[in-house]
Amino acid sequence: MSDIGSPNSVRPWRRTNVSAWRPAAGFLKMGAAGTLSVPERATMKLLVPVDGSEAALHAVHHALKLVKGQPDAVVILLNVQNHQTLGLSDISDEPLDEHELATRRSVRELRSACRACRDAGVRFVSRAAFGPICETIDRIAQESHVDQIVMGTRGLSRLAGMVLGSVGTEVVHRARVPVTLVKSCS
Repeated sequence: MSDIGSPNSVRPWRRTNVSAWRPAAGFLKMGAAGTLSVPERATMKLLVPVDGSEAALHAVHHALKLVKGQPDAVVILLNVQNHQTLGLSDISDEPLDEHELATRRSVRELRSACRACRDAGVRFVSRAAFGPICETIDRIAQESHVDQIVMGTRGLSRLAGMVLGSVGTEVVHRARVPVTLVKSCS
């Protein structure tokens, strides 16, 4: 797994006395015994798995709408590669540098999503990982302490979805955070 970029540091929540705190609009959270839990900086983190498809780019645009007006929000763009996505066989007779191939493919598949985040002026991190897709998405979500996962759907027919399975469906079952599946417009 390699990080292609990183966000500015994120500040954790802190507890203060209600009378000593001058609230900014919208950041009140009542605690026990008259205290408030307030973030020094409220940060929303969204994980958006990206595979270079139109459906994934549509999910990126949806995530950008969700963080609009939140200057401290961070979008984590994740591309996962494995033998299947790279078209590699476990019994290949020629030596391949799968790490190099996966890195090149990830950079290519993340390019449009990174451009969309830059154009929107949203902080983002792009990450590339190698492994089983659903398990890797769930692991990165946990490690990054994201608030939500936003993913595109390919729009398979109901029968094809049952036969082939669905990355989105498996992520919904594995994830410990809310998952938004964004239906493609086409």
